Amino acid sequence: MNLQAIANIATSLALFVSAGVFCWQILSHSRKVKYERSRFHLDSAIGGFDKAIGLLSDGNNDRIIWNSAARILQLSETISKRITHQDHLDVFAVALETYRNQLSAILGYRNLSKGAAFFYGSNNHNEDIDHAAQNSVKNINDGHMEYSEVTEMDEAALYTLWRAAQFPEDYKDPLFQRFPEEILQRVTKRLMWPGLFAFLLHKRKTENKVT
Repeated sequence: MNLQAIANIATSLALFVSAGVFCWQILSHSRKVKYERSRFHLDSAIGGFDKAIGLLSDGNNDRIIWNSAARILQLSETISKRITHQDHLDVFAVALETYRNQLSAILGYRNLSKGAAFFYGSNNHNEDIDHAAQNSVKNINDGHMEYSEVTEMDEAALYTLWRAAQFPEDYKDPLFQRFPEEILQRVTKRLMWPGLFAFLLHKRKTENKVT
């Protein structure tokens, strides 16, 4: 093989390597762009949820504020659907666990003190529901004009907030593993956590009786 042939082969190899490096750089840049875009959507969605919940966390029942919070939440949910990187999806899933609990509490989950009158905009949250409904529309004359002020919550806003507090139908609960029997029978564990292990052993004993 003469020197010219060797030179041609070396040139071809150099071009091949250069093309490979160039393609790798393009692929790497594309992955970085996708990662950064996903991270931006993650931060934006979390920021929106925090903002929406922050507007309602003081216990107010102001129709305008609730509508604003619901709109922010709706837009944040839309943004969250653009999260693509798995790490970011996992982080958002963790955040949703907290958001669901917070929204449920805001909407009065198992809270008898937050009666129907609250959602009619009444300052007395246990006011008679018919009276609260009647007072939810006020005719106001400020000396310049007459207008009606509605204080009851917008149902669309309430549904948006309530829906965000629910687990999706296809939700996969990460909690699925129970205590292995071998751990339950270890005396040292039962001595260190007596109440916990007494509960678990009693529960297993009850289950066995049923089956």
